[in-house]
Amino acid sequence: MQQVSAGRIMRRARQNNLDPGILMKGAWVSTMLALIVVLPLAGVILAVNSLTGNIIMAAVAGFALHAVTLAFIGRISDVLTAMLE
Repeated sequence: MQQVSAGRIMRRARQNNLDPGILMKGAWVSTMLALIVVLPLAGVILAVNSLTGNIIMAAVAGFALHAVTLAFIGRISDVLTAMLE
């Protein structure tokens, strides 16, 4: 897979009259959303598994938290975007 440098992405954005600030904001919001979705899920799975010793119960609890997080991901994204403006 070919890696594209940040400078090349910014040059392409300027050529298309796209503000580089929008790209940076999008990258930060995407990164924070990924952390918000993944870290609590991993924490719940590890905590439930270590407390109960039952990986099936841990997976069900993790899935439930993941579903709740994804249900509110639009609102979370709006809040994060507003924070970066």
